[in-house]
Order: sequence, then C-alpha cells, then structure tokens
Amino acid sequence: MKFLIWLAIGFLLVWFFRGNKHHHKSDSPMHRNGSDDSSYGGAEAMVQCIQCSIHVPASEAIFHSSREIFCCETHRNQYLAR
Repeated sequence: MKFLIWLAIGFLLVWFFRGNKHHHKSDSPMHRNGSDDSSYGGAEAMVQCIQCSIHVPASEAIFHSSREIFCCETHRNQYLAR
C-alpha cells in the first residue's frame, strides 16, 4: 500500500513539473517584448519580395515603402524601372 502511495505522488510530481515547463515558453524574450531577437533562437519573420514572390527573412529584405519589399537591390531596381 505504501508503494502505491509513493508511486502516485511520484506521478503527480512528474505531471506537475512537466505541465509547468510548457507554461514558461510564453515567457521567452520574443513573447515578452513583442520583438524577434534571433540571438535567443527564436524564429524570424519572413516577408515576400514583390518582384519575384520569394520569401526572405525580414532582416535581409530591402524595404522601399510600407508596401514594397524586395529580396535584393536588383529586384528593387527592376520594379521601380517599370
């Protein structure tokens, strides 16, 4: 009988700590301040080039205006030359 009680307590402790680990994921720096910092290993936002429709990381994209995003200078120049 004592063995069953200790076994039940062990399962409850494992269940409790395993459940709390999932709640701490929302405390990551990306979720706290609303920005993405890849030094923390978080995913970076991807944006789509208006010229070729390829997706590139936002930190590597070239922004011409709020609506015009490009993957490289060449595509920006081609788009603006139209």
